[in-house]
Amino acid sequence: LLRMLSAKEYPYRSFLLERFGGVNNRWVNRIGLNGPWFRRTRAAKGFAALGERALNAIPAILQTGASGEMVDVLQGIGPGGLPFVLKEIENGSESVRFNSLFGLQARAYDRKTVVETWIRYTRDPSTRVRWAATTLLWAAPLKNRDVVVATLKRLEGDKDKKVAAMAKLTSQRVAMSTSDFENTLVPP
Repeated sequence: LLRMLSAKEYPYRSFLLERFGGVNNRWVNRIGLNGPWFRRTRAAKGFAALGERALNAIPAILQTGASGEMVDVLQGIGPGGLPFVLKEIENGSESVRFNSLFGLQARAYDRKTVVETWIRYTRDPSTRVRWAATTLLWAAPLKNRDVVVATLKRLEGDKDKKVAAMAKLTSQRVAMSTSDFENTLVPP
């Protein structure tokens, strides 16, 4: 399952999808361009079937890369996985912290703890991790709007231009929100 979850997109995938009309084009599907996505999706279903019996796999899951399917895996494992993800964020490398912050989008996790963690990691020494935490504040529930807006205001003055720009963009998104964000944010 971990190998399936680690399936990476083909380097030319985006170009072909743009050129030939997306995933609905039968030739694009015939050449297997969506194979990695199918493998990751099957892995997510396999982990969901295992549920909390897969808790010990969370450290390895968080090393596969941030993706919507990784979030689905963590959702399928359930709320018991939150302490494991938080431990990996605390002790992991930069890439594990980055992936873990995106993994906190699993709806099974306590939203208060998730938002507090995202806010905490907006002060991380790693620019990449601060950028991820800043981006993810868009997915915070509306009831946290005041604390999120205050955090984003602070981040608009971040020493890194990309983090500051993302703080402005996220602030605009939060200001325009009329309902809770329901999708999964995935890094580019």
